[in-house]
Amino acid sequence: SQTPTTVLHASGTNILEELVRTYLGGLLSIKKRPTIKNACIYEHISYNENHLRYTGEHVMGEAGTLVLTDKFFGATEAIVSQSALQEWGAPFEATLIFRGNSMSEVLSKHEKCIERLLDSLPCEMIEDSSPPL
Repeated sequence: SQTPTTVLHASGTNILEELVRTYLGGLLSIKKRPTIKNACIYEHISYNENHLRYTGEHVMGEAGTLVLTDKFFGATEAIVSQSALQEWGAPFEATLIFRGNSMSEVLSKHEKCIERLLDSLPCEMIEDSSPPL
């Protein structure tokens, strides 16, 4: 889920572990609100028909076998459909996670990752599946 992942990357707190401890032990082990230590971006992309698109999380449900990797074009972590790792250029879906000390650092990592993806794929453009109105 997006929320536990971004909370973990931003604060170091695993809220799923905290929920289990609370359920099993009856007490919340966190005594105060976690300190935000990092900035984080979490987004979904898909590639097919020579287009790289920003999408919603719904595409991951149709992605087939997923692989977690920390070696995907500069993303801190990525959850990628196995097809991307088996045959580069085949259609794929991915969740990209970027973490950094500041939002500007995270945005820079994001920009570089997308540039690397575009350089490596026969891609003509990026389409936003839900452009601003």
